[in-house]
Amino acid sequence: MNRTVVTAVAVTLIACFTLAACSARNPASVTTDAGMHRETTSTASQHQEPVVTTSATARQTSSNVAQEPFRWRPDGSEEYGSHAANRCADGIIDGEGAVLYYQGLHPDGDIPFGLYALDETTETTTKLTDNCFGMVNVSSPYIFYRGYPKGWLFRYTLTTNEVRCLYSGDDVWNVLTAGKSVYFIDRNYNLRRIDQGGGKSAIVATDVAGHYLEYLNGYVYFGRMNGDAANCDLHRVKVDSNGQAESVCEDVGYIMGCVGTKVLYGDDEGVQLRDWITGEKDTVFLKGNGALLAAMNGNGVFYVTRDREGYSELRVFDVDTKTTSVLMPVHCATVSFVDDSLYLVSATDLGFERAVLDAENPHTEWVVQRGGGAR
Repeated sequence: MNRTVVTAVAVTLIACFTLAACSARNPASVTTDAGMHRETTSTASQHQEPVVTTSATARQTSSNVAQEPFRWRPDGSEEYGSHAANRCADGIIDGEGAVLYYQGLHPDGDIPFGLYALDETTETTTKLTDNCFGMVNVSSPYIFYRGYPKGWLFRYTLTTNEVRCLYSGDDVWNVLTAGKSVYFIDRNYNLRRIDQGGGKSAIVATDVAGHYLEYLNGYVYFGRMNGDAANCDLHRVKVDSNGQAESVCEDVGYIMGCVGTKVLYGDDEGVQLRDWITGEKDTVFLKGNGALLAAMNGNGVFYVTRDREGYSELRVFDVDTKTTSVLMPVHCATVSFVDDSLYLVSATDLGFERAVLDAENPHTEWVVQRGGGAR
């Protein structure tokens, strides 16, 4: 794929979703069981008119209208680091156990961003370093991230508080921890691998698309540029290996994620979900419904729509039933998964909220307020 085209597409998508971080209508306030007062959003209706169509028809039919509340079944066996939708928020958040690690705003100082830890059990926040520019990936006892201002790859050791630069050749565009390795994409479109303990990095593949990097079932998945200026090819390589990459699916557009044997990607029509074994394809949503990006986990493809008045909603396409549900109004625009939790992230001011997919009262809770920095 032409590098200029890939970069332009990525910049357009990121810019559009950066602008989509907006306030929801009618926010309410609740007190959680822990006693913390949080602003939330909620909705009384889960089954508003869906915008999804299948590849067979562009018209709404009774078969694609959600009749029952959506039940999310996240795939807890998979570990996701900084993946496609997360990448467009610069990998702001990752977590392990009851602790969230995230890029936060400094209230003052010369360096604007730092790496913070939020223990949700004790509700305490700790600043770990004052030099973090996203791509946060946790793999105990380490946290890997992109450092400010040159975008190099850094490692923070939780047990010793030591900070070490692992790669300083040029700026890093994407980071993913998997197995005993850290995979990252450099500015020259090379996929590189380095041991978590350090050492020299090795080039795994060349001519890769900088926006997508994901772990699934023992493999690291990435997009590779092909001769078609509108499409990529999906490739994978065994984790902890410098071996030969293999092609998984050809001629897909802007790759956003994989689950099972399905790849999620955007093209000229909208966002598609294709099974690379059977070739079956479903349209998650068409262009023009106020959404651009989507992220998938378990049985759901989640995305945020925004109307002309600035009202944002979280929607989900059920992979099994091929139906769409409107879940709740939200404040932020980028979907990010941490274990079995779903977060909405604001890429511009580094706030994020947790989406609570309760069947009776779906709502969001602020974890870090937009523009408020660390708590």
